[in-house]
Amino acid sequence: HNSPASVVVVSLARSLVTMLVRTPLARAHACISKTRAVREKLRARGSSHIGGLHNVGVHGGLVGARFVPPSATTSSTASATTATSAGDSDANAQQPAKQTMTRTADAPAWPQRSLLCGLARPPSDEQTTAADVQVCGWVDRVRKFGGITFVDVRDGTGLLQVVAEEGETWHERLSTLGREWVVHVSGTLRARKDPNPALPSGYCELADVSSVTVLNLSKEKLPFPVTHSEKETEEPREELRLRHRPLDLRRPEMARNLRLRHDILRRLRGTLDTYHERDGCEAGVAPFVEVETPTLTRATPEGARDYLVPSRVSPGSWFALPQSPQLFKQMLMVGGMERYYQVARCYRDEDLRSDRQPEFTQLDVELSFATQDDVMDVGEALLCATFEAAGREAPPRPFARMTFEQAM
Repeated sequence: HNSPASVVVVSLARSLVTMLVRTPLARAHACISKTRAVREKLRARGSSHIGGLHNVGVHGGLVGARFVPPSATTSSTASATTATSAGDSDANAQQPAKQTMTRTADAPAWPQRSLLCGLARPPSDEQTTAADVQVCGWVDRVRKFGGITFVDVRDGTGLLQVVAEEGETWHERLSTLGREWVVHVSGTLRARKDPNPALPSGYCELADVSSVTVLNLSKEKLPFPVTHSEKETEEPREELRLRHRPLDLRRPEMARNLRLRHDILRRLRGTLDTYHERDGCEAGVAPFVEVETPTLTRATPEGARDYLVPSRVSPGSWFALPQSPQLFKQMLMVGGMERYYQVARCYRDEDLRSDRQPEFTQLDVELSFATQDDVMDVGEALLCATFEAAGREAPPRPFARMTFEQAM
């Protein structure tokens, strides 16, 4: 037992026991102890961390808070878990009822909406009863005219006006809302007396408000205007927009660009998916197939430098991000796919240009058994689909074509 081989075996055995048994057990014990400590703190606090008024962000998030009107019954108020102590409750009981913000007992259940703001339309003549709806969105603007308060609630589809007259239960609460607060409003949809033809939803409004739930608050002053309701003297600086990118995406111009890009890509995919079914298409035209190719690959000689990604499992080696799916689509053609397309993400380490950045998207297409006219026909169909998706008149087909001699 005292031989060198025996000593080495015993040392290895002890190391294995420590690595496989003792260390994981110690880590598990520490994790359980930490979880118990956090649970005890929450229990001593008397509430759940998720369901309370925690993590009130500046620009968005979930807050389980509801404003209770003065007409709420004592039982409903008592059912909510308030943030005050028992002594404060006794003192407040002697004061007159007022609107307070309390934590709901069922938080953080997310409120459901039954209507999108931009899709709201007046009730039809056949509809005998008023429509009770629920909307969610951001407070775009608050206007006060005499004893009437108007609140424009905005979501991704547009605006909807919420109105409350003085003396109504939720009038005071609506008048204290701030810009860009995230709210959930319930009420009755009715036709407006003074419609706004500039908005698709400008012919109706939300009245007889039955509840107002504030989902999140926002700063009084934003770094730059995010809606057309705020007067913007000049375009915000790009550095400021990038620093507050979520706010920048709320601006109508940015939202319009993202939706336009979606519409164009959807139209391009539809054009290629149904290209072999179009009128006048020959029976020998194969359908296009969308294939997603890898983004971690090997470096290939192309027109720019590659972006490199070091490999953790193979020290000293790396992947290269593709400048284009050139090799992959050629492999697909050799493999018998015949017609392929992909909305491909490409990466090129080169100097910035007016029409090029390090990371960009391209529609990649490859055809087998195709003539020159076949390729041009596909290009014409895609360009016309792009014009139509952007709301522009497509150029007449076929496009004018030049020979090599004419071009030279």
